[in-house]
Amino acid sequence: MNAAMRWIIGDIHGMLAPLEMLLRAIDVADDEAELLFIGDYVNRGSESSQVVETLLSLPDARFIRGNHDDIFDLVINRQCFCLHPSAPNPIMAMRWFLEYGLDKTLISYGADPALIDVFVRQPSDQLINQLTAGVPQHHRNFFRQLPGAIDEGDFFMVHACWPVDEKSEFPGINARLKNQSHLRYTALWERFTDQDITRRKSWRRTGFFGHTPTTNYTSATRSNAQSPLPLSGPQIMLIDTGCVLSPAGRLTAYCVDTDTFIQATPQGRLVEED
Repeated sequence: MNAAMRWIIGDIHGMLAPLEMLLRAIDVADDEAELLFIGDYVNRGSESSQVVETLLSLPDARFIRGNHDDIFDLVINRQCFCLHPSAPNPIMAMRWFLEYGLDKTLISYGADPALIDVFVRQPSDQLINQLTAGVPQHHRNFFRQLPGAIDEGDFFMVHACWPVDEKSEFPGINARLKNQSHLRYTALWERFTDQDITRRKSWRRTGFFGHTPTTNYTSATRSNAQSPLPLSGPQIMLIDTGCVLSPAGRLTAYCVDTDTFIQATPQGRLVEED
């Protein structure tokens, strides 16, 4: 494989073992690889703080934010990229996402589980401050600075979704996100339909996305639509292969330049492509 290939890594969700395995496997394939991450670094899994520390140790890696990262940003920094109607403030955001693994993230930063139970019964900003006290400043800065997209000449990356009838060029995705709040919401929270995946897009470039596990769709172009494999269609590639959701899930690293991928199991075992 040629050097300096571009690898896009899917939704990690606090799963350190598969991340470390993919990083080792990519290094073997290309010791000058360019690493790009599609968001959702925290929640659900139990090692979010270790995942973030590992990501911050990677030289020249690039990152975008996912919806879980945006909620965490709101909780720890009191700011976010796109306020969700169900989470207009840190208290409501935290109450909501405790149902989606935020408790495991807080515990990975040293929060007391008993104090989380107190928050559930009597939520307050003071308790949020106590529960997030273990999040170091360089991690807070990481979440605060995450952009909404990565624009490359031949592809773009957005965490969740991009309207199939919305152009992606001139200006690029990040410029559009800066000025249009409805597109920020789409980029972090919306999901493609099966019809969206199979139809032609208004984009000239290929879009890469995470957020929705590929096994949610029936329109996979590979032989087994229920396998945890990347899902492709015209000008689109979805790479959230549900690593944290079940033992059958996978964490995927997709090489843009060779149209190949590497996967690891939740336990950190490398999986060979079929």
